[in-house]
Amino acid sequence: MCLMAKKLGLAPGGPEDPDGIPAFLGKAITPPHEKSVSNAIELLVDLGAMVPETNNLTDLGQCLSVLSLEPRVGKMVIWSYLLGCARTAAHMAVAMSYKSPFILPPPNMRREAEKSQVALSQNSESDQVTVLNALFKHDQLKKKSEGLYRDFCRRNYLSPSTLHMISDLRRNLTRELDSLSFPSPMTHKGSQNRHDRDQALWEAALSAGLYPNVATRKQGEVNFSTMTNRKAKIHVSSVNAVKGQPMNAKCQIPEGEVEFVCFGEMVQ
Repeated sequence: MCLMAKKLGLAPGGPEDPDGIPAFLGKAITPPHEKSVSNAIELLVDLGAMVPETNNLTDLGQCLSVLSLEPRVGKMVIWSYLLGCARTAAHMAVAMSYKSPFILPPPNMRREAEKSQVALSQNSESDQVTVLNALFKHDQLKKKSEGLYRDFCRRNYLSPSTLHMISDLRRNLTRELDSLSFPSPMTHKGSQNRHDRDQALWEAALSAGLYPNVATRKQGEVNFSTMTNRKAKIHVSSVNAVKGQPMNAKCQIPEGEVEFVCFGEMVQ
């Protein structure tokens, strides 16, 4: 809302002005909480999307206001063009902006579902890469046989309709990027996908977008510490929370080194 209010010229003033974003949103029939608005503005400033004093949009902010993505995820996509992994980042971005394609199995089948999820992750220790691999399989099997695709979804506890919706959202994102004069992220040609198969650069794009949502831990620690010194652990819905996954146990990295993890949000 903050981005659109600025883009449409509805709140041209600064944060303390009577025509600024807080004042404009405060006039809504059901106005958002003042703290929510200030947190949103602070996030956009931290991302480099807004000028602190005036709340005017930067070039990055103008781009993010066009993309139907959460600002951090949108910044990840912009970074992916610089890093040469736009196609992969676009896949992950739309998946992060929609609900999880994994269905909740009955209790007696949960262990089997967790094993399938870990197998899809291909030891990446990443929820985003896990869903990315499911999308790649969706694209591959859909071309061959609807029956094979449905069987794959059944065996891996995936919702066919959710995967289909995520796939459709990729087209919307491509159109939005095209309106900003970015080359299509879905073509294999061009510098935007020169490192399409380099997972290290996928992770770099994720980190650049999600920063400062970064947490760390050292050898022997179970919980992570965020940049604001809050303690956190992996959410139970994550592939990393499955028993036997490295992040679901004490940190085993060598002494003196630090283990990093990027996260989308923290919940109680």
